[in-house]
Amino acid sequence: MARHPRPLPVVSGFTVVEGDEIPPHLKDNFDLCFPNPPTASVMPPLAPEVGRLPTAVATETRKLTHGILRTPPDRAPVLEYAVGARIVGVEFPPRYEGKWAIGWHDGVRGAFESDTVKLEPPPRSEVRMQGTSNMQAVARWKFRQTGGEGNWLKFNKGDVIENISWAYTDHWCWSGTSSKHWGIFPQSHIDPNSVQELPSGGGGARDSNSVASAEKKSTMSSLFSIRRTPAENRKFFSRAGNDPSGPRLVID
Repeated sequence: MARHPRPLPVVSGFTVVEGDEIPPHLKDNFDLCFPNPPTASVMPPLAPEVGRLPTAVATETRKLTHGILRTPPDRAPVLEYAVGARIVGVEFPPRYEGKWAIGWHDGVRGAFESDTVKLEPPPRSEVRMQGTSNMQAVARWKFRQTGGEGNWLKFNKGDVIENISWAYTDHWCWSGTSSKHWGIFPQSHIDPNSVQELPSGGGGARDSNSVASAEKKSTMSSLFSIRRTPAENRKFFSRAGNDPSGPRLVID
């Protein structure tokens, strides 16, 4: 709410006070006080790119307790959130092997444990509901998503996923079968160099190469190539922390 554009929406039963001076008649009768104007969000210019990445909802609370909060192996900055929090722009960096992810929450980008959230499936229009295809690949990480919405595919590291289909190659969500079960899964969890088309079809090399090429490109590197003023850069880096995988900005 502190970042919400003003005026704030009227909520029945709540009295909100803005500014340092509290009106005398509300001195002992208010619910919320915002002494400072809203902080400008860094998200609007990033929204188009972030919107192409997965969104997740927290199933557990992750807060600093007694000065302790779990961090990934590289000790990158971590997100803090409560149950039900939405995390957008989710990525699965290869160095975390699917156990940790990186995303945005409340205007801050950081790492979080993958098993503390549930991915939200893409719209059905973005899932290719194809029964069979000649494409297959090998899972590089375990993927288990229970509960929530979506026909999520479950597999272990090293499993062969067959009948792979996609709305377009770079889409974060693909579909396929494993152990005769069909479902959707984040394409980040398969080995991009293992994607191939079986001999009965043609063009497998093209599809495989396109996936491997996409792996070499950092989605977020293009995301953070947005040009900003020096003042904006300073403010943005103060939010992003010292995550080596974090924003790389082009400064005018």
